[in-house]
Amino acid sequence: MPNQEIVIPVSILRNLNDKAYEKHKQATLELIQYVRSLPDLRKIQELVQTLTLQFCQSTNGNHRKGGLIALAGLTIGLGSERCREFLKLIVGSVLKCFLDQDYSVRCCACESLYNIARIARENLLPFFNEIFDNLCKLAADPKLEVKNGSEILDLVIKDIVTETTEFDVTQFIPLLRDRISNNNQYVRSFLLGWINTLDSVPEIDLTKHLPSFVSGLFQMLSDKKSEIQTEAGNTLTEFIEQLIKRPSYDYGALVKILTNYCEYKDPKTKIAALSWFSQIICAAGEQMLPYIHEIAGSILPCLSDPSLEIQKISCAANKNLIKLIKSTNKPFPVKELVQSITKLLMIRLNNSRIAGLKWAICLHNKSASYLEDYLDFILPSLLQILSDQYDTVVKIALQVLSAISKNDEHFTKIFENLVFQFSNNEGLLQTRGQFIICELSLQIQPEKIFRVLANILEKEEDLIFASKMIQSLNKIML
Repeated sequence: MPNQEIVIPVSILRNLNDKAYEKHKQATLELIQYVRSLPDLRKIQELVQTLTLQFCQSTNGNHRKGGLIALAGLTIGLGSERCREFLKLIVGSVLKCFLDQDYSVRCCACESLYNIARIARENLLPFFNEIFDNLCKLAADPKLEVKNGSEILDLVIKDIVTETTEFDVTQFIPLLRDRISNNNQYVRSFLLGWINTLDSVPEIDLTKHLPSFVSGLFQMLSDKKSEIQTEAGNTLTEFIEQLIKRPSYDYGALVKILTNYCEYKDPKTKIAALSWFSQIICAAGEQMLPYIHEIAGSILPCLSDPSLEIQKISCAANKNLIKLIKSTNKPFPVKELVQSITKLLMIRLNNSRIAGLKWAICLHNKSASYLEDYLDFILPSLLQILSDQYDTVVKIALQVLSAISKNDEHFTKIFENLVFQFSNNEGLLQTRGQFIICELSLQIQPEKIFRVLANILEKEEDLIFASKMIQSLNKIML
């Protein structure tokens, strides 16, 4: 390790070791001139090592502050080109002091890096992630002086990034993804500031990387501070406007994120997710077909939300989704969609079940095979709905059953299952039996219905049930 007095002139060394800030400042001014007079890079390297090892890493806080100020002066003396090869050691030493236990050292570290950044400019970009990470931590610093210092530094780093074409956003995104879930309000404000700054740069495409950080923006909508909610909402609005203008996009990861937030307890968050779905469905059209089952499974439960606003926006999204299915001739995951609809039929959410039944009708109208190919899957749910207390729900379920029954291949099977349902649920036969048969008779020839029921009951082993069933049918005929 080089001797301090050999590397650094005695007058500069004396002032660096002093407690007073003014002495540190005087030493820095002298150091700037001294460095400019040094043509030997080896001596500069020794000087950097002395300042970093013997000052910035000193156990004496005043010495650490002296070293930090000196490193800034050294960078100024070197200039933007000459400082480049020493920046790794300089920046690394300054950043270590960002987490110093002495808040005055942390303040000094911010000031030091601010002055270094003003000289180094884009040469700092290789260290951007480290600088950003430390600034993110200082955003939540308990000392106001440190926060203020970090904010001033933050501004010059933003200027550097926005003025250069060399910033590599793909290297930054993993760090943003890791930090975006922080729920500290000051860190959130810091992150929002950076997201909006980067998004304002034409050469930087943040929208491409939305799945990596958009989840954190949705979480901010439920922040305790209204300012964070508003800023996050505005940022999300900006991104959705950009997204829907794109001719193509890989929506897979984004759909999974939005489906999660459609189930979120916070109303603002749920509304935002539903709004994104509604707009994306309209703009992206057939690009959304591979994910239609996931989207339907997320939107339809929201139709029964206590919030009228959520009901309204989920209704709009559902209409857009149905419109897409009706208009497309391209394939989509029918089986998965039928499964999603069937699950909804089993949930006691009235509006959602009605919507699910209407989806079933929509699919059958588009192609009878869409339901008939998966009849064994959806039929038990349709039959179970017949016990529902709401006539509207039962009527629509019967419309679905009637539509499927028009195929002679399934006609007998459906009525066999209906009779089985009656036999296992005596209350259903007594309270709903006549209503169900009458409703079916409005859509299927009554003669055809009575004939198939007669054939089924003729083979019925439970004679008591068969007798009750025949009595119900006689009352309908009368």
